Amino acid sequence: MNNHFISPLGAEVLARKLFIERSPKAADWFDSAWEAARHRQPPKASTSGSLDLGGLGVLGGSDLVPDAIVSDFIVFCRTFIQKHPMTVDALLKLLADNSKANGKNDHAIAKLLHQAEKGLEVESEFVIWSGKSSIDGVSTNVVSLSHVERELLPHSHDYDIFVLNRKISAKLAGEFGPVKLDERNYKLLVMLLRYRGHCLPSLEAYKKAWRVMGLVNDRTPKDVVPLYLRRSISELRAKLQSSEDEERVRGFMIPPKSPDHGYVCTGTFKFAVIISRDLESAFNLNLSTRGADPVGD
Repeated sequence: MNNHFISPLGAEVLARKLFIERSPKAADWFDSAWEAARHRQPPKASTSGSLDLGGLGVLGGSDLVPDAIVSDFIVFCRTFIQKHPMTVDALLKLLADNSKANGKNDHAIAKLLHQAEKGLEVESEFVIWSGKSSIDGVSTNVVSLSHVERELLPHSHDYDIFVLNRKISAKLAGEFGPVKLDERNYKLLVMLLRYRGHCLPSLEAYKKAWRVMGLVNDRTPKDVVPLYLRRSISELRAKLQSSEDEERVRGFMIPPKSPDHGYVCTGTFKFAVIISRDLESAFNLNLSTRGADPVGD
């Protein structure tokens, strides 16, 4: 009997851990699909084999996302997307029941439950990039899941921008609430925040942000700014940067890009970006290139 409680965040972290252990090459797909599924729980598989994720367009029969991966994903969504804490025993039973209902045999279910139990033995770690409103620098720390839940989540409203994995919240005109961004703009925002005050190398930022969409092509910095980055940066400004007519995140700014440098986020606003530690490399950039290219904003 395991009557310890697992939080909704803990369940979500476990789902990602299990999914990537079983399908490591589909990690980017999982992060995008999970965000869509969180708002449409429980997800449903249609008769055509596609997964209803609110317009994400994920096909179970494609070469990129095989049926077995989609099957796992459906089970994990129905099991691990929770609004309230539940006991570990209850969560594991729900995982077994949903697996059986989705056609998994007893051997596959036993293996999955064993993986879940092993995943619960080690507490997950998160990396935090945070910036104060009084200075322009960014600090980096590594903390446990329990620290995130105990010390950071209760104070999320104190930040101008607060990012927890794929969930984004911001203080827009003084009102704290959710911000919806597509996957490319989400990745760009995290990189801009992580390297606040530093210019992003255009080509590398493009490759990091567009990789999940399967749209990365051989491009030069001269191509990626007008074809890709410029529009996404404009969308981020429209969501978060104050204008003459409307106040959004006070202090947040992405200044016009010069031909000599990549895009940069500036301003003395308070933010925190908290992501699972295994995601850290997805946002690493080589700043020595300075993002220089011959295209302005």
